[in-house]
Amino acid sequence: MPVVAYNAAFDLSLLSAELRRYALPSLRERLGGLDPAPVIDPYTIDRWVDRYRRGKRNLEAVCRSTASHSTPRTTPVPTPSPRPGWPAR
Repeated sequence: MPVVAYNAAFDLSLLSAELRRYALPSLRERLGGLDPAPVIDPYTIDRWVDRYRRGKRNLEAVCRSTASHSTPRTTPVPTPSPRPGWPAR
């Protein structure tokens, strides 16, 4: 089962501790003996891609940094048609 989580190491360890605390089946048991994989962690990716960037690494700061580096949208978003069945502009 793929997992996408910002700072996944923290989230998965917290989830594991809470499942143990309430005597619930572990994530591995819930997945039939398999580990959750792949685990995609934007925090880890950001630290690897831009290791010398100053400032915060919280989700909001990373989104701002990524948005300032990405290219503008080149494909215009179509305007929805005013009435069903009419062609969009």
